[in-house]
Amino acid sequence: FAYNSNPPTSGPHDPEWIRAGVFTEPQNKGKLIHSLEHGYMVIYYKIRSQQLEDVVREKKLKKLILVPQQDLDTTIALTAWTYIDKLNDFDAKRISAFIDYHRDHGPEKTME
Repeated sequence: FAYNSNPPTSGPHDPEWIRAGVFTEPQNKGKLIHSLEHGYMVIYYKIRSQQLEDVVREKKLKKLILVPQQDLDTTIALTAWTYIDKLNDFDAKRISAFIDYHRDHGPEKTME
């Protein structure tokens, strides 16, 4: 299956999803896509950044997943269900605005 973007923002996914967290190892794409469906935001990075971790922790990690992905065509990719924003440089305001606008707007609502 060819996903709609790299990283994917929708498409076939696993029955399980990944909960909020800061990960240092890549995670299963099918589970991450399911998380997006539940209104999570998945923020992918090529190079680990304390600034990026600080932003997601300031947002209380609510429905936020920070995960590495080496095959990105950019430094940071912000994803929500059917939305993506790619950044080559860290931009706290842009990242925060994307989170505030898209978080918890997936088609399948959950209570966490």
